[in-house]
Amino acid sequence: MAERLQHPYSWRAWLIAVLAGLLCGITALSLPIDFIVRGVEFKLHSRPVSGDIVVVGVDDATLAQSGADGFTRADAARTINAIRKAGAKRLFVDFVYDQPAPASMTETLEKAIAGWGDRITMAVMFSSDNAADNSEVRASKLTGIERAGRASIGINYQLWGVWQIPYADSIADEILPTFSSRLADLEPTKAQKFWPDYAFDYSTIPTYGASDLTSGKIPSSALAGKDVVFAPLSPSLLDMHFMPGHNPLKVPGVFFHVIGGETLRAGTPLDFGWIPAWALITVALLVGRQWPRKAVSSILIMGSPIAAILTVLAVPTYIAVIAIGPALVTSVIVGIAAARRRRQRRVQSRHHASGLPNFEALRDSRLPADAVIVAAKLVGFDALSIYLTPDQADQLSREVIRRLRVAAGDMPLYHDENGFFAWVTQAKQSVTIDSQLAGLSALFINPIAIGSEQIDVELAFGVEPNSQGTASQQLAAAMVAAEDSQRKRKTWSAYEAPQVQEARWQHSFQSQLSDALLNGEIWVAYQPQLDLKTNRIVGAEALARWSHPKLGNISPTEFISQAEKHQRIERLTLYVLNEAIGRAAEMLNHIPGFTMSVNMSALLLHRHDLAGQIRALLTAHGVAAQHLTIEITETAEIEDSDAVRYTLAMLREMGCRLSIDDYGTGQSNLDYLTRFEADEIKIDKRFVDNILDSKRNREVVTSTIEMAHRLGATTVAEGVEDERTLTILSDLGCDVIQGYLIGKPMRFDNFMIAVTSAQPSSGRATG
Repeated sequence: MAERLQHPYSWRAWLIAVLAGLLCGITALSLPIDFIVRGVEFKLHSRPVSGDIVVVGVDDATLAQSGADGFTRADAARTINAIRKAGAKRLFVDFVYDQPAPASMTETLEKAIAGWGDRITMAVMFSSDNAADNSEVRASKLTGIERAGRASIGINYQLWGVWQIPYADSIADEILPTFSSRLADLEPTKAQKFWPDYAFDYSTIPTYGASDLTSGKIPSSALAGKDVVFAPLSPSLLDMHFMPGHNPLKVPGVFFHVIGGETLRAGTPLDFGWIPAWALITVALLVGRQWPRKAVSSILIMGSPIAAILTVLAVPTYIAVIAIGPALVTSVIVGIAAARRRRQRRVQSRHHASGLPNFEALRDSRLPADAVIVAAKLVGFDALSIYLTPDQADQLSREVIRRLRVAAGDMPLYHDENGFFAWVTQAKQSVTIDSQLAGLSALFINPIAIGSEQIDVELAFGVEPNSQGTASQQLAAAMVAAEDSQRKRKTWSAYEAPQVQEARWQHSFQSQLSDALLNGEIWVAYQPQLDLKTNRIVGAEALARWSHPKLGNISPTEFISQAEKHQRIERLTLYVLNEAIGRAAEMLNHIPGFTMSVNMSALLLHRHDLAGQIRALLTAHGVAAQHLTIEITETAEIEDSDAVRYTLAMLREMGCRLSIDDYGTGQSNLDYLTRFEADEIKIDKRFVDNILDSKRNREVVTSTIEMAHRLGATTVAEGVEDERTLTILSDLGCDVIQGYLIGKPMRFDNFMIAVTSAQPSSGRATG
C-alpha cells in the first residue's frame, strides 16, 4: 500500500501501460503514431535524389500529341528506341502489354524491346497481398523478348499511403525482385519489405515526357549512362498513389520505384521493429518509478519518449527504421497515471484555506542533513474558531502567515490544521533561534485587525534542534515542543525526549501514523456485502488495518481513536477514501451498481472542504458519487452546526449515499435520524449476535428495519455469522448483510477472487 503514496505511479499503472504497448505492437494499432513521426523525419531530412535514375513518361503533353488511338504500341516502340539511342545504361518498362493490339504495332514494339537484349526489364503486375495466386499475375504477352528481365511493380498500402515496398514478390515458387531492388542491383531471395526513404524529394527526379524525347527536345546526355524507367505519368492513366510526407500526396507510381531504388542504393535499411524501443521505455519507466519526488523520475517519465522521438528524427530511414508507437503508448499511459497521482497528492498536501503546503507535504519531503524544523502553534486557536466566521478565520491565517514569513524568509512555510505552522531552517542558524523567535513574538504584540475587531494573537514555538530522524519524526518533535511551550507559557522550547516519556505512544502516534502510511503498514481490507433479495454481492465496506512490525496488528478502535485525538483522522480517512474509490472503479467493471462504503469520523463533518476533497477523488478515479456510501461512525458525536449541515447537504447533492453506522449504540441513535437524512441504517453486531436467543434484540432489529423502510432507507445488518441468523434477517425484511458468513475483511486481491467467483445459493462468498 505504501507504493500508492510515495511512488510517482503504481505497479498496476505501469503494468497496464506495458501491456497496452505490447498489444499495440502485436496488433499494429500504433502504426499511425509511427507514420506521423516518420512523416516529420522525411520533412527534416528532405534532400534531392542522386539523379542516376531518370524517368521518361507518358505525360499529359504526350497524350495530347498522340493520335485518336492514344499512346499506341508504335509510340512506345519509338520511345524505347529513342532511349536506347540516347545511350541509357538500362531500361525499366513500367507498362504491361497484355491486351490485344494490331499485329504490326505489336511486332514493332517487340523489335524495340529485343534491341535492348538483357538490359531491359519488363513489369509484372499483381497484388502483393495475393502474390501466390497466379490468377492475379499480369505480364506482357509479347514474343521474341526472352532475354528481357522481369520485375514486380508491386507496392504495399498501409492505411492511406504506400509506406513499404517489397524487396521481392513471390509468384508460386519464383521470387521476383521489384523494380526498386533491380534499380539497386539487388537480387533478394525472400519476399520481404523495406521502408523507402521519402526524405528523397521526388520532385528532383529527372523526368521527361516521351513526346519531348522522340521529337529531339531532350539531349542524349540527359539519359546517357543512366538507368531509365519508362512509365505512365498522366493522372488519366490511373497510376497515382499517396506518398507520405509530400505535397501533393498523390503522385505517379513510378516515383515510388525510383525512391525505393535510391533508398536501397544508399544502403539496406536496418529494420529494428518496435520491440527494442518499447523494451527500453519499459525498463526506463520501471527505473523511474523507484525515484519518487526526484528529478530523475521526471526525466525518465518525460525524457524517455522525447529521446525516442528525437532518435527516430535524427536517424535517416535509409540507415535504420525504429518503430516507437508502442513505446509512446506505454509512456503516455504512465504519464497520465503519474499526473493523476500528482493531482491526488496536491489535493491532500495543501491547506484548504491558505493554499500553503500542509504538514503532509513536509512529512513527505527529504530534508538536508543539517535541517531544523521550527513549529509554531496559534495559542487559543480552538477558542478563536468558535466565533470567527470562515472568512474571518482565513483573514487571520493570512495575516499570521505574513508575519511568520519574516522568520521563514524564502523557505517554504507550511500550514496545517488546528493553528499549526512550520518552516525549515539550518542547524548553523539555530544558535540564533532565541533572538529570532523573540523578535518574531514581538511582531504579534500588536493585535490583528479583522474587520472592526482587534484580535490578540499569541504563538508558541517549538524546535527540534538535533536534526535527527525523518522529516515526519522531526516535525512531530517540534510540535511536541510547541505544545510544551504553550503549557509552560514560554516563547519557545526545544524538544527533549523525556518530555514525552510518559505518553510515548500518544506523542509518537503522529509520526508513526505517517510512517505506517508510507511503508505499507496501514492497508485497507474489504468486507463483502450481500443483497438478501438477489443473493449477490452488491458492495463492500472498506476498513483500515494496521500491521505494526513490532506491535503486531493494532486494533482499529485504538488507532482510529488516536487519529481523532491527534487530529490525524483526516489524513487516514483520505488515504482510505483514495484506496477504496480506486478499488470501486475496478469492481464496477465486474459488478454494475457496486457500492463502496467508507467510515467517516463525525469530527470531519465540520470541514467545509470535505465534500470537495471527496469530489476530487471521485473525479480522479472516474467513479460516480452514487457508488460511494459515507458511513458516519459513532466514535464522536456529530456537531449540530452550520458547517456540518453544509457538508452533509453537499455530500447528498453530489449523490453520495449517507449511512448511520452501528445504529443503536453510542451516539448512533434516534437523534441522528432527526438531524440528517440517511439513505442507509447499519444494525450493530451486538443486536445481530443475540437475535436467535433474545426476543428483545429481535424486536429492536425488527423495529429498526420497519422504521428504516418507512423513512425510505435500506438496512444493513453487521456480524452475520451463521445461516440461521441470515434466514431470520431475510424473513424480517433486512436488505443487506455482512459478516464472516459472507466473508471476512480481506485484501483486495482476495476480495476480487471471492466476489467474482460463483456464488453458492447460501450467499457465502468464495475464495
